[in-house]
Amino acid sequence: VKTTGTTTIQSVNFLSVSGTTLTVAGTVSATTLIETSTKESKTDIRPLVPPHLEKLIQLTPVYFRYKDKGGDESIGFIAEEMLKIYPEFVSYNSEGKIDGINYTKLTAVLVQGIKELVELLNNQQNQIDTINKKLGL
Repeated sequence: VKTTGTTTIQSVNFLSVSGTTLTVAGTVSATTLIETSTKESKTDIRPLVPPHLEKLIQLTPVYFRYKDKGGDESIGFIAEEMLKIYPEFVSYNSEGKIDGINYTKLTAVLVQGIKELVELLNNQQNQIDTINKKLGL
């Protein structure tokens, strides 16, 4: 389906629409996926502050296969485990049951974790340089 305007879709066996939520049972393939992220579309903007590195190392990446798909192995996280560390990443279905993970939100905390790691490495390098200077190295 290609459209240049608004399309109303009711439901097909692999696709359902509920309000502003589109649910696809299967693979979605796109050349580009863009999420709204302009400053004008947001309020209450504030920096993502540490510590996130400590939280990130608590995450357990896993290999798995989907029960209803079989076949191909996937890589990801378990939503129930993500709930304990980053509850804001977990999504729920219309019945209030855990449904999945919003993986795109993970990008921001990964960047913050890298920043924290770089700061840690820089501090350690400064300590090494100080010790080497005292030792005349």
